[in-house]
Amino acid sequence: MLSFWNWIGISSVNNFSGITIFELPCYSPELNLIEIWWRFIKYKWIDKMLTLIGKLLSHLLKKFFDNLEKIM
Repeated sequence: MLSFWNWIGISSVNNFSGITIFELPCYSPELNLIEIWWRFIKYKWIDKMLTLIGKLLSHLLKKFFDNLEKIM
């Protein structure tokens, strides 16, 4: 596969104008910090938060209906 740098006519980009350029694979989630963070949120945090919110909602609804029975 022809890289972008070869395509525009630059054969060596290791030290072009004092800037080091690293060519990364097209998709490399292990090198992208937001991908690592999203994986944690998606598989660890969301499940725990939904479970906690479900328990809290269940408790609040039970308390509401118990108090509603006392009023009526």
